[in-house]
Amino acid sequence: MVEDNEDTRDSLTEYLRAKGHQVSSAANGREALLALSQLPRPCVVLLDWMMPVMGGEELMRLLQLQDALEGVTVVAVTGRRNLPDGMPLRAVLPKPLDLGRLMNVVGEFAPRPAA
Repeated sequence: MVEDNEDTRDSLTEYLRAKGHQVSSAANGREALLALSQLPRPCVVLLDWMMPVMGGEELMRLLQLQDALEGVTVVAVTGRRNLPDGMPLRAVLPKPLDLGRLMNVVGEFAPRPAA
């Protein structure tokens, strides 16, 4: 979960964990870049597009240059209507976020571990 709004990041992280998913979070693209280099490769990255320090587009371009997106599903979460062409996004979820739609997308690409 890469989201600059602390309340949103914390509540979505808690929500996804309560639904059985393992979640790591970052406040901006720079933090996410560091986390992605140190943590196990995620199934899904929920990526806010407009953030200070490093936004979603810059993070995506760096990850593409590093060939770091193989096997990773990136879902943009944004209030923007149009995103640049050429971004390897599996989905774009508009803000305000619909939790049912979020769970459909996350569940498709990151099934919960068996209990």
